[in-house]
Amino acid sequence: MRKAILACAILPTVALIAPLAAQARSNGDDGLGMKLEAPVDFAPTADCPTGAAIYGVALHGEIGSGTNCILDEVPADCPPGVTAQFCQAVPVRMTLTFKGGRIDGDVTIFEAWNCAAICAVDQRWSGTVTHATLRFHDLDGGSISGGGVFAFDTATGQATLDEVLAITAPDDDDD
Repeated sequence: MRKAILACAILPTVALIAPLAAQARSNGDDGLGMKLEAPVDFAPTADCPTGAAIYGVALHGEIGSGTNCILDEVPADCPPGVTAQFCQAVPVRMTLTFKGGRIDGDVTIFEAWNCAAICAVDQRWSGTVTHATLRFHDLDGGSISGGGVFAFDTATGQATLDEVLAITAPDDDDD
């Protein structure tokens, strides 16, 4: 992502003309919704020497932490009707940690970038829960979806997040 952030500082602003990321909602009693929270930092970690996005997560008023180990950014075609300077798919290993449990997942974040002094990155998250512990154990094998806008000032690096994720338990209905 660092390459993409540097490129945004010199590109003109182009408006998104179609929403890419829907606000995710919990799916009844079998899932949960959470909001991503600033501050956001990018740094290598012990588990992710290639670099990670580190952020806060809020779940029913409880604050936790999130880490996305960034694997490889892959250029992607922007969907029809979307005007962006560039789009990319970013596979990540996601870890969300709260008091009393943890959720790990393999996620792909589709991004549409529009930058000038402020970069607005419209993101869509999709993926699968690979491991969930303690109070989140029922979500093991479930799905991850959601998204929103990650925006940051290219001069100061100050970021804001308007993103919501939904994690839904595996579908075990007999219908």
